[in-house]
Amino acid sequence: MIVTEKPVRTRTINATICDNEKYSFYGTDYNIADTYTHTASYAEYDSIVTLVLKVNPTYKDVIDARAIIEGESLIWEGDTYTSAGDYQKTLKTINGCDSVVTLHLTVTSHCTTTREVTKTICFEETYDFYGETKTESGTYTHLVENAICDTIVTLTLTILPKLEDTHIYITITEGDSYTWHETDFNTTGDYSFLTTDENGCTYTEYLHLTVALKSIEKTENIEITIAEQCAGAGVLEIELQYSGAKPTSVLLHFSEEALRNGFADSEYMIEDDKISIPYNARAGRYSVEIQVFYNGELQNTSTHDFNLLFPSTVLEQGWMDAVFVLTHDYNGGYDFTDFQWYKDGRELTGEKGPYLYQSLTIGSEYAALLTEKSGLKLMTCPLVAMSQSDVSLYPTVCNVRQQLLCSSSELAEVVIFSSTGQRYAMYIVPQGESEMTAPQCSGIFFVRFHLINSNQTKTIKLLVE
Repeated sequence: MIVTEKPVRTRTINATICDNEKYSFYGTDYNIADTYTHTASYAEYDSIVTLVLKVNPTYKDVIDARAIIEGESLIWEGDTYTSAGDYQKTLKTINGCDSVVTLHLTVTSHCTTTREVTKTICFEETYDFYGETKTESGTYTHLVENAICDTIVTLTLTILPKLEDTHIYITITEGDSYTWHETDFNTTGDYSFLTTDENGCTYTEYLHLTVALKSIEKTENIEITIAEQCAGAGVLEIELQYSGAKPTSVLLHFSEEALRNGFADSEYMIEDDKISIPYNARAGRYSVEIQVFYNGELQNTSTHDFNLLFPSTVLEQGWMDAVFVLTHDYNGGYDFTDFQWYKDGRELTGEKGPYLYQSLTIGSEYAALLTEKSGLKLMTCPLVAMSQSDVSLYPTVCNVRQQLLCSSSELAEVVIFSSTGQRYAMYIVPQGESEMTAPQCSGIFFVRFHLINSNQTKTIKLLVE
């Protein structure tokens, strides 16, 4: 026996109903959205039918709230309404299902409300009030119209007064800084900063900053000493005494006389409270203006006189029994007219000649108060008497052209000159004894022996009759 399978036929039904309706499917009613299946067998085939059911909703208690003003009407779903109340209609939805919609109609009379607006703005700002630009403080109104209810808006506008810029003046000390608006400033100048107050209004703050120098110490009670010094020493020493800050420099302005004789105006640094001024000047009486400075700040100005004494080189020791004042050709160019001799600082009474004849004391200081023909009167720096080598001349009183016997402990240069300083003759004499000729005219002469090796000098007075 042969069994043959029957064919299967399928079919799908798509159906849509409202939720208040039913759909009959092979004797059964359905109103829930779902998929349903029915199968059947026939002699020729088997059958499968599928139902896809969609259920659309209906609506109840749908409220359509409307409002009209008294005297107006409302057309709603083809009907006209003028009175307040609730009105119902059964309407089809977009899916074709019936829905109950209620119109809730309110009828009101036309009203007017008010609204207050308060506004504060900054000076020179403006406020836009419903299209109008307001630039002054005051109260302004505007009607806002509405189909149901108008509104009266009242604006109270306050424009704040202009804010004044502020200025602060600060002084700090050099090396310090001032913090202003989170920035450090340490340079003298004017600075500005744009800021706002509690109302948000802007104004400018100005900082005027002064950086002052640190207080400068002062040099006080300044005393300046310029000791008498010997011309030709080459350096003029000036000493300072003071209290307070130690001065750092001086500015010197010499007198015209000092400038003519070799001094020069200049600035000098102070070391060990002394100033050393190099110079090349002759003996004389001078003055100088001294300006004392501490770190560039002038502390004191004063004028001081000082003397440069005639150097000791204008004097010459004549062996152990005389000291002479040399003449113009041998003393550096000075011409003296008056003389006064001193020993160890004491005046020698009656000794007023250009030479001093007496037994010299080794180690004693011999000086002379000299007057130059220009009128300048100064002391000489002292000559210290020293032990001399042996020189002799015989006789010291003689006739003209007489032969003289001289004795020297070493080779010597011998010069004979008159009492007025004129050279008469010169000889070179050897060590030991030798002869020379007396001048051929009478008068007072001086015979000067210069010992070449020991560099000693002795002058002997010679009277020629």
